[in-house]
Amino acid sequence: MPSRAANLPCGPLPPAALATLADPYDPDQRFPYNAMLDASYFAGRYYLYFGPVPAALLALAAPFVDLRDMPDAALALPFALGLTVATGGTLLLLRRLLPSTPSGYVVAAYLVAGLAYPLPALLGRPAVYEAAILAGAFFLMAGLAFAGLALGASRWWPAAGIAWALAAGSRLSLAPAVALLGLTTIVWLLRRRRPLAALGVGVPLATAAMTLGWYNWARFGSLVETGHRYQLAGFDLAGRYDQFFRPRLPAPERTAVSLLATGAARPLSVAGSRDARAAVWGRSPCPPSCGSSRSPASSSRRRSSCSPRLACRRSGDCERSCRAP
Repeated sequence: MPSRAANLPCGPLPPAALATLADPYDPDQRFPYNAMLDASYFAGRYYLYFGPVPAALLALAAPFVDLRDMPDAALALPFALGLTVATGGTLLLLRRLLPSTPSGYVVAAYLVAGLAYPLPALLGRPAVYEAAILAGAFFLMAGLAFAGLALGASRWWPAAGIAWALAAGSRLSLAPAVALLGLTTIVWLLRRRRPLAALGVGVPLATAAMTLGWYNWARFGSLVETGHRYQLAGFDLAGRYDQFFRPRLPAPERTAVSLLATGAARPLSVAGSRDARAAVWGRSPCPPSCGSSRSPASSSRRRSSCSPRLACRRSGDCERSCRAP
């Protein structure tokens, strides 16, 4: 457990018993203590790994609006409406650049953007997750719309830079996309000898990068740590964080294709499919009592004991990681 003084925490105090656990990020260990799901637990306090921009906007509105009973939907809906407007503006600007595009294509693209997944799904459950996603999408598309306007009037370039900076501050996973858009735009402007316009885009992005770096440093002692590593997820995320970026591939003889090929004369057994998953994820397969069949009767018993909805409650890693197909 990290031992750093808590700075800029959020929410209520975590249960004191979490600090006594060997691994508070293991959901089996912390289950009895009703910890806040998806919060980042660090140095004995709760944090959120979400971008701070939506909360900062609420803080700016606090002197004028009563925030005590405001639901997350109060943020999600305005961002969704802004996203539809920004998307429509971007499509209209693209139509100006490509005047031969039929109007029906533009209308169809706008309807798809507004009615297709994920926008209706996000509005169907407008919680804190959806508010952050919609905020990031809105600012990203607004930046594209401002960039389109800036092609005709340079005064819009700073607005594009600010919108992209707010997108990264709303949804931190958008930072790579924002960096690519910003760098591409700056290089394009510099090649056309428009340094002031390039500064208009670059200064907001650089300011956002420094602000987010300070925000991370103040909380976790790292410029790039957002708290995602310390998330109280449905599995031990902190203990397996390196697997996000170094996935284990199965050996050639353990792939599904090879298992099917070797079992072509008979149906692929349940044990074989579990072995394939174990090779991929580095987990132990189920014990023989939950394994391959030897007769139709044992197959029936196996299906009843290994329900598709229940984990094979055995010993060791199998208890938490092995599920019957």
